[in-house]
Amino acid sequence: MNIRYKFRFKRPFILEDAWPVQTKDMLVELERNGLEATHIVVTFHNQPVSLAPKLTPMDSGPIASRLEMRDSMRTKAVQTIRRFQHFASIHHAIEVNTDDVDVEFIPTDDAEREMIAVSKFQAAATKPKARLTFSMVAQALFATESEDDPSFVVSFLQMAREASLERRYIDAFRFCFLLFESLYGGGKFKTSQLVDEMLSHADFEAMVTQTIDDFLIDPLHEGSKAKELVANHATAKSMIEYLVDRRGFYFHGNIKRKDSWRPDEQQHAEDLSEFTMFLAMAVADSMAAAMFVPGIGRRYFENAKQFGAIMTATIRYRTRDEHDRFHDDIIDIEAPATVATNDLAIRIHHQFLDWAQTELHDVSLVSAIAKDKATGVELFRAQYLSPVPPRG
Repeated sequence: MNIRYKFRFKRPFILEDAWPVQTKDMLVELERNGLEATHIVVTFHNQPVSLAPKLTPMDSGPIASRLEMRDSMRTKAVQTIRRFQHFASIHHAIEVNTDDVDVEFIPTDDAEREMIAVSKFQAAATKPKARLTFSMVAQALFATESEDDPSFVVSFLQMAREASLERRYIDAFRFCFLLFESLYGGGKFKTSQLVDEMLSHADFEAMVTQTIDDFLIDPLHEGSKAKELVANHATAKSMIEYLVDRRGFYFHGNIKRKDSWRPDEQQHAEDLSEFTMFLAMAVADSMAAAMFVPGIGRRYFENAKQFGAIMTATIRYRTRDEHDRFHDDIIDIEAPATVATNDLAIRIHHQFLDWAQTELHDVSLVSAIAKDKATGVELFRAQYLSPVPPRG
């Protein structure tokens, strides 16, 4: 059996002539569209059929069969392509997309053809799409009227974010640290002086402490690879010392060192990258004051009202009084929106609970059902703990 991997060049290049190249372990070919090289294809010959995917029927459940991937050659193909890219990029900007690949298992005879359950497939890594609320869009537009300029911070954050999504964890850390050093480093270079300078900025120290606490406590970081790193550097001073130490390693590391970092071994910096990304987001968030100035909520509401973008939710709720009697009531709540969404439901529910905590006295809230007044679409249905209130 032969195994073939086809990778796409991120940016095709002109190649007037080409033919197969046999290396020590594999055959490499370049696919062209006219004069443009579009793909690079790696083929391993005479591989055991045991490397092909295995399809196992399931006895029960909604899944008819389970596909087990047993191919161990893809890693070798990716390593070779990356090394090719490094050498070729000395003279030209060549970049291969190694996250997306077409894989084909090619039988050499009928016996192998019978044994190969899945002969070809495509594997792709997709970047998740960001999800924004319109309130965030509007607040950012209102903020453009201010004198604030977050462009310096955002430029580093965007580069770090892009590197992280592409699993270039070392680059992500570098961009994050350059941001920290630019804002809080005070031009210091020596390790001890740089640590002291960063610690002298109370706002940065507080952000480091808060980010550490988030990783240790927040369920968002459950299972995070950075939790062990954070546990080992659980104070702002210890963490900043570690970040500065890693700066020395990843910025000024000597390639002759036995433990020097390699650009194709990015996974070693994944935990460091994850922590510094969240810290960089905290730093960026501190620059967003213009988006949250007093009165911007009212302006957002009035703007929505101006363009007819207001929806009314009718909430039918039940309460229980101290005599164990139940009461049904109705309240209408307005919110900026044009369509029923999960975000709208959460916002309406939050406003209702704020109102209930302030306005409902000597009763317990039992349940609530909210519907869009215009269409009848249900927004939320909630049941609450409702003990009999103590008598006054």
